[in-house]
Amino acid sequence: MKSTLPRRTFLRSTVGGIAAGTLATSGLADTALAQDWKSDRGGDRNKGRRVLLKGGTILSMDPAVGDFLKGDVLIDGSRISAIDKSISSRGATVIDATGTIITPGFVDTHRHAWQNHFRRAIPNSALLADYSAFTHSGIGPFSRPQDHYAGNLISDLGAIHSGITSMLDYSHNTRSGAHADSAIQAHFDSGLRAVFAYGPASVGTWDRQHPKDIVRVKERFFSSDDQLVSLRLATNLIEENFVLARAHGVKVTSDAAFVRNPPIPTYVPTLMDFGRRGLLGPDVTLIHGTAFPDEVFRMIRDTGTRLSLAPTSDAHYRTLGDSITPIQKVLDFGIVAGLSVDVEVTLSSDFFSQMRMAFYVQRMLANKRFTDGDTSAPVEMNARRILEMATLNGAKCNGLEHKVGALAPGKEADILMIEADDVLNMPLNSAVGTVVLGADTSSVRNVFIGGQLKKWNGKLVGVDINKVRTLVYASRDYLAKQSQLWKPSDILGDGPCQSCGT
Repeated sequence: MKSTLPRRTFLRSTVGGIAAGTLATSGLADTALAQDWKSDRGGDRNKGRRVLLKGGTILSMDPAVGDFLKGDVLIDGSRISAIDKSISSRGATVIDATGTIITPGFVDTHRHAWQNHFRRAIPNSALLADYSAFTHSGIGPFSRPQDHYAGNLISDLGAIHSGITSMLDYSHNTRSGAHADSAIQAHFDSGLRAVFAYGPASVGTWDRQHPKDIVRVKERFFSSDDQLVSLRLATNLIEENFVLARAHGVKVTSDAAFVRNPPIPTYVPTLMDFGRRGLLGPDVTLIHGTAFPDEVFRMIRDTGTRLSLAPTSDAHYRTLGDSITPIQKVLDFGIVAGLSVDVEVTLSSDFFSQMRMAFYVQRMLANKRFTDGDTSAPVEMNARRILEMATLNGAKCNGLEHKVGALAPGKEADILMIEADDVLNMPLNSAVGTVVLGADTSSVRNVFIGGQLKKWNGKLVGVDINKVRTLVYASRDYLAKQSQLWKPSDILGDGPCQSCGT
């Protein structure tokens, strides 16, 4: 018999099923605070469970499915089984979606999670040198496996809270195999659809296990493709690393893909050479792309290479090429590009900020050319294109387009229900405009990842936030004491970065 429950009572009725036990610490003896959390690797818990989202405004991001002013989405286990104007389903638990916009979850294509016990610690940092001094050279050498766990866990939970259902963790301080294991375990435990991009440390003494350790972690953690967490290799333009990754069926993401200021003379020729020799392709994602010449954008398009844009990061750090996110070049050349947060030590953690920054950067530059009398000024950005970058194109950048990024039968049920009838967004006049330009994190009512409920009525599900808080604060305080880079009195100021803004 079908059961229709009010939104506020649904959680209580399913706490033993959808909502139970999303955190774990298997194999992390140093994290004693969380030993009683139960493991969830995204296995068989969803089998046989059917949930019907009823009467929402649907933005599927799949042209074959289309959009619905009012429609239903049927979740069968971990996957979407049907989308239509009206669906009847025996045995399904029905969630009243009236007054919400149903969209795919946002997909973050690049974030450095290990350092995020220090969110917004250096808000005025102006140079990459400021960032590196605080992170890589500062707290980085002191980070223990359990600190990686804490940083990744809080970053993942923050992502889920803000509507990000998939995130690539570019782990570029992985000092040992134990650090990698702890970071990966945090991703499994959080319930996020995470992509662990295994990168090396860059400062101080470390085990030099990268990149060959991807073979071990793939065997230990990633023997199945039917789980929420997946693996990539994070690396600079090092040919043998690209070859190793491909030999083991691992895709590649490469950060710092931009023309530096001052420039590195060999970077663009090396990147072009990679393209000519078949080292680039759809299994490779480059990050940033600022100040690239047109020949590089043409090569990215022709090889099918993906591009991860970091709109707020590019604007914040003046040494990131020309500090202008190349959103117009993405449009001009037809490049598959997603969006990303990059660094929480400086920037906002949510995706609404990234969507708006990308939207307005393109519009600002296009409008300036128009008002200057340029008859070839480009057409202004539209909101749907930005939403596509935040969802489907992001999934392509993370190598997950076969699973997520759009709402369609057979896809994994990574779904947002966004408030459209609250005081912030009512009355609803444009669903796409509301998501991209009107909503914020407080608008994210419910979040499903792989069919599992992760946020309900604005609150994370199955998370003991007091335990998380104790874990994260203890880790933050340890790293602050060891590095001597942060102290409690910094909370009232602009952070510890002494050269910022100079």
